[in-house]
Amino acid sequence: MTTKFLLAVFLFIISNSIAQNKMELTLHDGSVLKGFGRIKLDERILFRTLKDADKEFYDYTTVKKLTMSIDG
Repeated sequence: MTTKFLLAVFLFIISNSIAQNKMELTLHDGSVLKGFGRIKLDERILFRTLKDADKEFYDYTTVKKLTMSIDG
């Protein structure tokens, strides 16, 4: 049972670190960014405007509102 639990946790971490959902970021200056991203464990937001674009990191102090969709 312990091995199955550890395997499930490992697969959960791997799948969440790779998956990117559709995101809409509203920054404190009022600008709205639409793209793809995920929330990382170090409380930063990894964001891309396109699937193959360069990634940008945002922290919670610069983001006013975060909207994610699960259909990714």
